[in-house]
Amino acid sequence: MKEKINRYYAIVMFFTFLIICLCSPLMGDDWGNFINGSGGLLSSIGYAFSSYMSYEGRIVSRILINILTYNKFLWTIINPIIISLIYFLSLKIIPRKDKYITPTLIFLAFLFVDVEGFRQVYVWLAGNITYLMPMIMIFYLLYLNRNFDYVPTRNQKIILPILSFISSMFVENVSVVIVVCYFFYIIFYRIKYKKINKLLVVSCVFSIIGTLIMVLSPGNANRLSTYPEFDSLNILQKLIYNIPNFISFTFIRNSFLVLLITIGVLFVSKSMLKNKIFRYLTYLYITIVPCITLIYNYLKTFGISIKCLEIFLNGNNIYIMIFWVIYMLLSFYIILKYIIKTKNYLSLLLIIMGLISNGVMMIVPVWGGRTAYLTAICLSLAMVGIVNNMKFIKNDNKVILFSSSFVLAIMIIFLFAGYRKVYIENIKREDYINSQLAAGNDIIEINVLSERFLWNPNPWDPDGYLARTFKLYYNIPQNKKIEMKR
Repeated sequence: MKEKINRYYAIVMFFTFLIICLCSPLMGDDWGNFINGSGGLLSSIGYAFSSYMSYEGRIVSRILINILTYNKFLWTIINPIIISLIYFLSLKIIPRKDKYITPTLIFLAFLFVDVEGFRQVYVWLAGNITYLMPMIMIFYLLYLNRNFDYVPTRNQKIILPILSFISSMFVENVSVVIVVCYFFYIIFYRIKYKKINKLLVVSCVFSIIGTLIMVLSPGNANRLSTYPEFDSLNILQKLIYNIPNFISFTFIRNSFLVLLITIGVLFVSKSMLKNKIFRYLTYLYITIVPCITLIYNYLKTFGISIKCLEIFLNGNNIYIMIFWVIYMLLSFYIILKYIIKTKNYLSLLLIIMGLISNGVMMIVPVWGGRTAYLTAICLSLAMVGIVNNMKFIKNDNKVILFSSSFVLAIMIIFLFAGYRKVYIENIKREDYINSQLAAGNDIIEINVLSERFLWNPNPWDPDGYLARTFKLYYNIPQNKKIEMKR
């Protein structure tokens, strides 16, 4: 029965993102990547190697970006398949006794990621291919080891090392998480079975080689040199510098994750904290500011902003920073005690993966919703694996099921309406551009697309890189000026 339910939810996930992808236009860097991909496969590979030497080491993702951006219809099918497959594997690896609430909570975790992360990972092709696609390797590995008794088949002995090598050349933080995942399983199997799983060791080595090829590329060194002030800092200074980014992109922006953490802490505190005074103080501390954060972020999702609450979302404020550091330490102290007591090793691994994914970002200068996406998903799944042990979830409480399903339905309808509007606006933009070109206008007016659902869809700087690639994509002569029209 649960298998059928898993498939039904995965099918809903597939069609949800199929509609979103169909409605989403190319945006931002996609315009230039489309031009790079127009030369065919060999040209795309050549550009990727050139980029490896000059700008970045992410050679596999760069090849796929050029190919799939030019053939967007393929991406429109592949992306929903990947998202729904990751979701389906998540349902397979998270133990549960209920039928419906856990799949609903995980579905919500996928939809209620950071708003910026949603736009960058789900609908922006460059971000989607770079940050989402290699996650297939992680969840495939988790699936294979879901019962901690992995015995490889003959085909897997060939496929797993190859996939590990390829997946490790998409993006740095995901690659490190793949390696860490392998280390966890290698150590676990050594302790539990008193032997080494040779396939996991070989695959781990392939993953490390792929990661080193990417990280040590000349292009990576060149890219870091464009941030001379950050590059001049030592490791400790970089870590301190990025604490606000870590807090903001891990907690403040990820409201649903914070909700799950808060519920999880409240659930396990009774058995983990024997001192009543400390327990009640923990209840108070763990709920006040996170609730304000939740209210603000969810209202902002629907276009409602409350200025007086913004102080609680300022990760650069020293007091807010201290609050969230204590929140993190207190929450994970209590949760880890519970995990050790219940031997919930999967949640332990997911927490390690989530924290390391954003921890890696502490030594780089560039952050974004896309860089924290894996962290949000891993920590959310870890928390679901804990809160679904609550009695009313295990019993599929009708009130909880109806409430969560209602929120899910509203969110899907909201997304459909938003991306339908985007689709209509983009059609009008393209028609208006073509009519002006046909009329021979010297200045081409560009209708502004809503940035609530898209990442960088408007070439604001008329002389910048995006404006030049925008003109190439829409066949606008470079000597013509463009102006944004609201």
